[in-house]
Amino acid sequence: KRGLLLFSELLDKLHSKKVVVIGAGGLGGNIVNLISRLGIGKILIFDGDVFDSSNINRQLYCNQLTLGKNKAEVAAEETRKIGISDAEAIPDFFQEKYFPLLKGYDCIIDATDNVNARLYLEQVAIRSGITVIHGAINAYFGQIAVVRPGDKTLSKLYSGKIEPTRETISYIPATVAALQVCQMVKFLSNAGALEREEVLLVDMFSCQTRTIKL
Repeated sequence: KRGLLLFSELLDKLHSKKVVVIGAGGLGGNIVNLISRLGIGKILIFDGDVFDSSNINRQLYCNQLTLGKNKAEVAAEETRKIGISDAEAIPDFFQEKYFPLLKGYDCIIDATDNVNARLYLEQVAIRSGITVIHGAINAYFGQIAVVRPGDKTLSKLYSGKIEPTRETISYIPATVAALQVCQMVKFLSNAGALEREEVLLVDMFSCQTRTIKL
């Protein structure tokens, strides 16, 4: 009974939270779906891209009916169908002019797909004072980190030679997205999220995980 009570208390906390999701493709679509079913109070979704047929193999909201439609708008529409969380779409890539919209939000979830965008979000964390829940995938592999304002986690991760991005398949972004949402829940409820400059590494070929300290 106590366990059920704690779970109920956790959900009650999440209902009052406001979360920004930057990117609504492979990672982002799964993230939006999961947090909308947790009952996050407000979800603000950024993505300037539209779905095309190459996305069908791994992006949750991509199907024959959504081809050519903006990813953020589709994700917000699907969230409203669930009917628990309030969702707003910005059909554009996050940039300087959108900084004022971050005020009052509790965390940012990184679902971007390139190194420059991720490093930019590290700076966004510093400037906004908002923690970023980072995630990235490459083929069978993924990484997750909780980037608090002032952390240099991503700068350190990407300071050396950067591996070229390789194609992935459906369950990889779904798995990494779930782990990002897990860290988001832990962070928002003060329940033991990853520490500063810790990175959770996921190998979905061998089905192993490990945490490293940078």
